[in-house]
Amino acid sequence: MSEPIERIYKFRAFNQNTLSMLCEDELFFADPANFNDPLDCNPSISMDMAAPEIEELAIKLLKFFGDEKKAWDKISNLRDMSTEYGDYEVDEDAREYYATLLSSEIKALLDKIIKVRGVCSFAQCWNSPLMWSHYADEHRGICIAIGRL
Repeated sequence: MSEPIERIYKFRAFNQNTLSMLCEDELFFADPANFNDPLDCNPSISMDMAAPEIEELAIKLLKFFGDEKKAWDKISNLRDMSTEYGDYEVDEDAREYYATLLSSEIKALLDKIIKVRGVCSFAQCWNSPLMWSHYADEHRGICIAIGRL
């Protein structure tokens, strides 16, 4: 069993926001939309699952955002939309279209989750040149050690 981490580290530029963070004993949670890497917090939906598995995931996410009746109403609506290509239970084109509709719904729900969340990141070591460069104002900032109480 590995030892518990004694400290985590936060790299910051030395500015008013960092001073406020220290004085107010607060942490800043960044909006993922403002990240440097466009793939961070931007999930992609792979179509390598069968429609029933995608449907199960969609139902779980829909329930997360509302009541069960609304979740089933949405699923029923998507099923109805897929009948444009035939019966989704027997017709392959309808099943693929239904899976595409479900995937789009899942992507929209994940985007909705990400929009109301922030990210606060830490490092396990203080002496990473990459972390100093990217998150501590190109080595001009500070690294705050946060220990266990």
